[in-house]
Amino acid sequence: FGITENAVIGKTDFDFDSPESARRYREADELVIFTQENVVSEEKLVRPDGEYNLLIVKFPLFDRQGKVYGVGCIATDISERERQRQQLIEARQKAENAERLQEQFLANMSHEIRTPMNGIIGMTNILSETTLDNQQREFLDIIRHSSANLMGLINDILDLSKIKAGKLTLEQTLFDLPAMMRNALAPFQLPAREKNIRLLYEPDERIPQLLSGDPLRITQILTNLIGNALKFTEAGSITITVRLKSLWEKSCILLFAVTDTGIGIAANRLAHVFDSFEQAEAGTARKYGGTGLGLTISRNLVQLLGGELQVSSREGSGTTFSFQLTVQLPESDEVITGSTAVAMTVQELAGKKILV
Repeated sequence: FGITENAVIGKTDFDFDSPESARRYREADELVIFTQENVVSEEKLVRPDGEYNLLIVKFPLFDRQGKVYGVGCIATDISERERQRQQLIEARQKAENAERLQEQFLANMSHEIRTPMNGIIGMTNILSETTLDNQQREFLDIIRHSSANLMGLINDILDLSKIKAGKLTLEQTLFDLPAMMRNALAPFQLPAREKNIRLLYEPDERIPQLLSGDPLRITQILTNLIGNALKFTEAGSITITVRLKSLWEKSCILLFAVTDTGIGIAANRLAHVFDSFEQAEAGTARKYGGTGLGLTISRNLVQLLGGELQVSSREGSGTTFSFQLTVQLPESDEVITGSTAVAMTVQELAGKKILV
């Protein structure tokens, strides 16, 4: 501190520091005397040669009768540690900013790429309705298949970037559970028949037909899980079950499960199946295709809906993915029949021009 012993004996902090700092030091001394315990604080000292960070430990001094006769103090220079801490904070902020920029870039690129991709897919569909020879049709099917895969990848990246950025919004709307399940299963009926795989749906008859929640996201989760099961199942069946776990006056808990008889997952890979761009084995993407994002997105969506996606599997014996969700039961005035809803819509739109 640059102060001699003779200069400090008989003096107080008020002789050397600002009133504010001296008052703070005195209050710390009084606290040590009153509580007879150590008091730890951090102080910043400004000297002509620079700024220092000090770790201050004040402690009581006892005489032989156990009475406090003074206060001891040790000040440790922690300036280097503080500088390192600030560097870590700055590095973390830079990393977070870089991650946000990356997510924004992915989201923007996904949006931009989808526009020309929709044009390619649309023109491919139109071209398929024209007269083509066998070789041209084969080439067109390759374009269509590649476009569908690319569009799937773009949609996955867009969803993942939205989830990470916290921009994915959830709905709370009335939906018909059996109709939702039919819509989720419909795209897989033909592919399952082509692979000679039984696609089974086992509902729980105790579940109310009308529920309130986010049917779009639940369908998206089921679509990912069923598509994943179909990809890795060469023979046997895929069973989709919905069970009623609990029922209350205003809500209920549903257990969804997708079980297949496919290739299964090795025990040492189970912990990694939900990681982004991860697949069970190194050759999986080459043999079966896919990006490794579907399960990551599904897990994040389930968590956003208040559940947890679980997996159980044995290599060569199939896999089960399951999740529980709490959904609301609709109020009595929310429940209307489909015909009434259609009649209302037609009446409201009568005589109006509609641009689709």
